[in-house]
Amino acid sequence: MHTKFAGQWQSAEVYPHQLEKEYPGIVAKMSEHWIDSTFEVYVESLLFDERGGRAGFSPDILEEIFVLQNYYRSLQPARPVSIDTWADSVTLPKKTLA
Repeated sequence: MHTKFAGQWQSAEVYPHQLEKEYPGIVAKMSEHWIDSTFEVYVESLLFDERGGRAGFSPDILEEIFVLQNYYRSLQPARPVSIDTWADSVTLPKKTLA
C-alpha cells in the first residue's frame, strides 16, 4: 500500500490494491483529484469513453473504482433537500389538438 495514498483513503477496505497494481498512474491521479475536490469528474472520465476505442476495465478494477467513488461521496456534506422538486422546472406551452 502506497503511504501517500493510504492517508487519504483512511479505510484499508476502500484502498484500491488491484487498481494500484495494474494502473499506478490512475491511482496517483485519483489522489491528486481527491485533494482538490475534482475526484468525481476524474472518475467520470475513467468510466465513460468520450474518445472512443477504449477497452474498458475488468470487473475487479471497476469494483474498486466504484467503492472509492461511494466512499468519496459518503465523505461529502449532505446536499439540502429541495422543498419543491418542480420549482426549477421550465413551463412549456400547452399544445392543443385540432
